[in-house]
Amino acid sequence: MPDTTGSFKALARAKASSLTQWPLLVVVGIVTVGLVLVAVGFWHAGTATVGGGLLVGAAERALLSRHSAGLLHVRSRLFDVTFMLVCGLGIIILAAVVPTP
Repeated sequence: MPDTTGSFKALARAKASSLTQWPLLVVVGIVTVGLVLVAVGFWHAGTATVGGGLLVGAAERALLSRHSAGLLHVRSRLFDVTFMLVCGLGIIILAAVVPTP
């Protein structure tokens, strides 16, 4: 009978490492909802949702440890948070300022 202990350990490691990416999945989920809203015609709400998703990402990156932030950790904490804050606020401001077509 073949030894499958190694494959079970590899599967457990893969599952554990994918669970550490929950902060990124939250951001991607919110942005996806925003894009769907834009696609179905709710331009302002969808764009504001996309910006809100980036703000959530900035908050997660600011509050979570380097390891817990997963793939949200790209550069330094200051750079990551500042970049997502500027982009998120910029998108929300554009959503508020641009008139309805």
